[in-house]
Amino acid sequence: MSAFISFFTFIIISNAHEDLQEKIQTLKNDYTDNQKELIKNHVNYVINFIDYYNEVNKDKKSQETIQKEVVEIVQKLRISASPNEYIFIYDFNGNLVHDSVFKNNIGQNFLEIKDIHNTEVIKELIKASKKYLGGYVEYIWYKPEIGKQVNKISYAKSYDKWNWTI
Repeated sequence: MSAFISFFTFIIISNAHEDLQEKIQTLKNDYTDNQKELIKNHVNYVINFIDYYNEVNKDKKSQETIQKEVVEIVQKLRISASPNEYIFIYDFNGNLVHDSVFKNNIGQNFLEIKDIHNTEVIKELIKASKKYLGGYVEYIWYKPEIGKQVNKISYAKSYDKWNWTI
């Protein structure tokens, strides 16, 4: 009788564990999908702003001045206080134009940078950005606030007028 009860209890716990694991996976997928949509919207918002600002000022200021002002404004456009949510900009050659986290790296070329899985991160971001609707890139990147490499997902879309990947 004791063995039967133990076996029956094991079956119930095992089934409950499997159900819980499925629910956890569903929650993770839903969260990831929501986060992906948020970053896509954020990038599109920034691109729309850049295009508007450029159109309003293109006959009044040089492109270089407009770009410099845009970078200053984008720095202030942070939607969240989270250090995980920020905009970075590369030109199509892999030069860092703007990064609110790694400011000391601005102007450096990162085209050949690979993550620990050998993904050419910046090349992939630029390639994804050139697609009609942009695209997502998953990679491993250093996170300074915790001091280690972590999984990241970025949405990239280009601002073709300036050959920028946002």
